[in-house]
Amino acid sequence: MIQKVQKTVGAELRKNRGASFCKICSVFLTHHKKIQPLLKLRLLEELNNMNFIIPKMTVNLLKAIITAVEQSGYEVHATVCDMGGSNYSLINQLKINEDNNSFDNPVDPTRNIHVFADVPHLLKLIRNHFLDHGFHSADSNETILCDFVRELIAVDKGNMKLAHKLTHQHVSVRGYKRQKVSFAVQLLSNTVSQALCFLGERGEIKSAGWLLTAQFIMLVNDWFDIMNSSLSIDPSGKRNAFRKTESQMEVLSHMISRIRSLRVNKRFLPFQKGILLSCKSLVSLYDDLHIRFGLKYILTRRLNQDVVESFFSMMRQMGRCYDHPTPLSFQHRLKMYIMGKDAKVLSVNVNSLDVESNTLGKENEKITMEKPLIAGSDLIVDGNAPCLVSKLFSDLGQINDPDEPEEEDGFNLNERSVVHLPEEEATDYFLGYVVHKFQHKYPQLGYVLQETCNNMSWVSFVSRGKLKCMNPDYRAVLLHINKVFSDYHGEALKDGEGSSEIILKASNLPPFFPIEVARFFIRCRVYFMIKLLNNRLKESKLIHCRQAEKKMKKTVS
Repeated sequence: MIQKVQKTVGAELRKNRGASFCKICSVFLTHHKKIQPLLKLRLLEELNNMNFIIPKMTVNLLKAIITAVEQSGYEVHATVCDMGGSNYSLINQLKINEDNNSFDNPVDPTRNIHVFADVPHLLKLIRNHFLDHGFHSADSNETILCDFVRELIAVDKGNMKLAHKLTHQHVSVRGYKRQKVSFAVQLLSNTVSQALCFLGERGEIKSAGWLLTAQFIMLVNDWFDIMNSSLSIDPSGKRNAFRKTESQMEVLSHMISRIRSLRVNKRFLPFQKGILLSCKSLVSLYDDLHIRFGLKYILTRRLNQDVVESFFSMMRQMGRCYDHPTPLSFQHRLKMYIMGKDAKVLSVNVNSLDVESNTLGKENEKITMEKPLIAGSDLIVDGNAPCLVSKLFSDLGQINDPDEPEEEDGFNLNERSVVHLPEEEATDYFLGYVVHKFQHKYPQLGYVLQETCNNMSWVSFVSRGKLKCMNPDYRAVLLHINKVFSDYHGEALKDGEGSSEIILKASNLPPFFPIEVARFFIRCRVYFMIKLLNNRLKESKLIHCRQAEKKMKKTVS
C-alpha cells in the first residue's frame, strides 16, 4: 500500500545569473528501504515541449506535472516545497492556508493533494530567527532568546559536558554553514533543553527566563522527531512513525498553538505558516490514506526534500568545478545519470541524518571507538575531524605538559575529582555508559537507575528508567584514573607511545577492578580530548577569519 503513496516535487536550478529557472520534475518511488528516482518518458516529453526554461512554477505547470505523473501510473497524494518566494506565491495562488491545506487532484477531483513545507528547511529557519532576533509572544511579555543557550555554553565547559555536542559554532553559525541542518538539530535538541533545566534549577544559569527557552527547545525537538521519523518503532520511543497517537497529536497541537502566538520583530513570517501547514497536512494525509488504503503509519522523513537535494547534488558533482549547469548541460548530465555513467558520484550531505549515530547520550545508543590509531601513539582519531597531535597544538598556543605523576601507594575510594558541577555530572553520565558496555561481563560494575529514584543527579534527571549508575567503589577508581589522566596530559595530549600504560601504572588499580574497563575508559577520555581540542581549533580559526573579514571591510570601505 505504501508504494502507491507517491510525491511529486519541483526543484530549481538558477541559470547563469539567476534571471530564469530550469524546472525539472522527478517522481520518486519507495522501494524497500531505498528511494529510487524514476523518470518517465511521458514526463520528459512534457518538459521537452516546454524547452526546459520556465520563468517560475505556476498553478497550471504544477497541475500539468501532476497529470503527467498520474497518467504514468503513479498516484499523487502530496507535494512538498520550501517556503521560498516563488513557492510561497504558488501556495497563495492555490488558496492553501491553515484551514485549507489541500487542493483537488486535476485527474481525479475526489482525491486531495496535501501540501507540505519542507521540515528541515523550517527547522533551519526556526534556528536562524532564534539566533538573530528571538521570539516574542503576541499575547504576553514572554520572550524566547538564545542568550540562555550562550550562558549554558559558558557554564557547561570542560572535557565532559552535559550538552556534549553543543559548541560556540552552534550559536555563531553564519553564511553557508547555516545550510547545515545538523547544527540546527543539535542546537534545538532534547539534550540542550534538559541541560538548561538541570543547571537552571541549580542556579548555574543566572539570567531569569531560561525555563521558557528550555520548554520551547523541547517542543521543537519533539515536533521534529514526529516530522522526521524513519522507523516504524524507534528504540527511543519518541521517533516512531506517525500513527496519530494521543502523544503525537498533543505535540502537534501544542506546536500549532505556540507558533501562532509567537512573533519575530512583531511579524508573523511565512515559515510559521509553513509549520502550521505541515502539521495540519500530516494529520489529513494520514486520515486520507488510512481510509483509502488502510495505511497504518507514515514515515514522515519521506515527506521532505532530501531525495531531491541529494539528486541535484549528484547533478552538480558530475560537473566537478562547474557546479552551476545551464539547462542544456543539465540535460546531458541527466542522460548520463539515467545510463548509469558517473554512478560513483554520490552525495551524503542530506538534510536529516539516520537514527543510528555514534554519539553518547541516550538509552540503547552506542559509541564506536574502533578508529584508526595515530602512528606511534595510542590516540584515537575521530573520522570526521582533523588529526590533532602535538605538532598541530601550536595553533592553540604553546602548552607546557605537566611532569608524569608519581606512583602512589593507594587512594581514597570516596575521592571526588575537583571539577565544577556540570563536568562532574557529565562524568557520572559517561560512567553509566561504561556500566552498560560491560554489563554482561562485569555485572557488579553498576545497577539500573529506577525511574522513581529521588537522586538529584544529571543521570536521574534525564533517565526514563533505563540509564545505569556505577557502584561507588568502581566509580571512585575511575575518578582517580580520570585525575591521573588530567595530571599527565594537562590541557593537551602528550605525544608518545604507551601513555595508556603509564596512566594505568600510576593509578595503582586495586585487585578487584577489571583492567579491561580501565583501558576502555582511557581510550574514551583520549577520544573526548581530541574532540575538545578540535573544537577549540575550529573556534580559534573562526575568530581569526572574522577578524580578517572585518579588516577587509575597513580596507574596502
